Amino acid sequence: MRKGCVSTITWISVIIFITSIIYYFFFWPSVQSKATSQLLNLIDDSIRRYKSDYPGSKTLTNSTESINILLGNNSRKKTYLSKRNILVRGEHLVDYWKRPIVFSESNGQTQISSAGKNGLHGDEDDIEPRFSVKNTRK
Repeated sequence: MRKGCVSTITWISVIIFITSIIYYFFFWPSVQSKATSQLLNLIDDSIRRYKSDYPGSKTLTNSTESINILLGNNSRKKTYLSKRNILVRGEHLVDYWKRPIVFSESNGQTQISSAGKNGLHGDEDDIEPRFSVKNTRK
């Protein structure tokens, strides 16, 4: 190989390495937060649809049983949540920081949330599902 080719490959590798570090530390946390928010919206919608079909059902939790119910292992064989839309680690649904999603019961409704980037529940970086209604009329 020529000296110029080796030098060019080395510089390109250094640029890719530096770009990767910048992306990882400055942009990836934002991507994780947005992806977790979207994940929570999907799970929350699935829980709401399941609860409307089975109003007297027991409370869903972050367990294998509840995950299987939402994936279609229910009396109607109806799929409320797709396997490709969720992250499962062990027997729990997890967020994009690989921490379990918290399921809680409030006023007969199942509430879900993520501890966010710092992993501590009950502070300002927690993520909860938020749906925004878009006006499609023009």
